Amino acid sequence: MAETKRTEEMLPPDVPVLDPERELPEGTPSNPRLNEAAEAIGGALGTATRQVQNARERFTVIRGGGEGGPSSTEQLKQTAREKVEDVQEKLGELKERASAAVEQARIQATAKLEEARVKASRLAQSARDSATERARMVRWRAVRLTNERPLAVIGAIGGAAFLLGIFLRLGRGRRG
Repeated sequence: MAETKRTEEMLPPDVPVLDPERELPEGTPSNPRLNEAAEAIGGALGTATRQVQNARERFTVIRGGGEGGPSSTEQLKQTAREKVEDVQEKLGELKERASAAVEQARIQATAKLEEARVKASRLAQSARDSATERARMVRWRAVRLTNERPLAVIGAIGGAAFLLGIFLRLGRGRRG
């Protein structure tokens, strides 16, 4: 691995400068695996430190906001308030539309119910008139038939009574 020379110009101002007297002498035996591990750990710590500093700079920008302007927290609160107001406005509009739709449906249902009542009343009156007319026609025919053929009517009544008697007798015999 090629060694990089560190100079004071490459280091950030908050990092202390290494004292060459504190470093190991050149003839000291070293373990290459330990050196590689130490370099890897050092590199990882350096990368992490750099990322933290970059993140700190970003947070400083967010925290401070623009010069003279509201902070980002205030901006978020304001945006949230506006969104809540918008939602409440839309909710009010939806309530108005829903109540108007319900009222319209109620009016239509009332009109349909009244139409159905009128139609049912007409149909009932028509059925009543028709039944009355049929009853009148049956009576008229019965009167005409009894006037034109009185013996046939008496014979038919007698035959019906005879058959009724037979059926009643058979029904009584079956019951015991």
